[in-house]
Amino acid sequence: MSRLLTLIAVVAMLFPFVPAQQPATPPADVAVVEAESGQLIGTRVDTVRPGYSGDGYVSGFEDDGSGVAVTISVPAKGLYVLTITYAADEEKTNDIFVNGLGVGSMVFPPSDDFTAIDAGKVWMEAGDNTVEIRKNWGYFDVDAFRVAPAPPRAPLAADDTLSTPTPRQRHRR
Repeated sequence: MSRLLTLIAVVAMLFPFVPAQQPATPPADVAVVEAESGQLIGTRVDTVRPGYSGDGYVSGFEDDGSGVAVTISVPAKGLYVLTITYAADEEKTNDIFVNGLGVGSMVFPPSDDFTAIDAGKVWMEAGDNTVEIRKNWGYFDVDAFRVAPAPPRAPLAADDTLSTPTPRQRHRR
């Protein structure tokens, strides 16, 4: 029985599973960076669509390799929630990179107005980090990027209850 408890404890430490929990109030933004202040890669700054913040938004995600890269500074290394403010006439999928590493493809649902979407948790180093969106499907507009510290995970609650109440003899060691 003690071997089983030890095994459970080791597995819990190696593979922590904690269901995602929504914080009661969203964490405060560490940084908000306007997309138009970033490096434009085959894209352009537009002001035609109303409702943008800053001096405009980035549009023209039309050619392969086109995108926008911004520098976001954070005070400490760790997980941050990345939020992207965008608008798209139809559902569009585009690729997200942090510090040159692909963190995934993101589906941007249709939205005539600029809308903030949670792009998930990303690892950032202390200081400057590069966040980039590259054309996959393209044809959408990006207004701003926001990062906030990811909420802490709740501790794993493990007990000594067997998952199989009556295991076979050979498994009872």
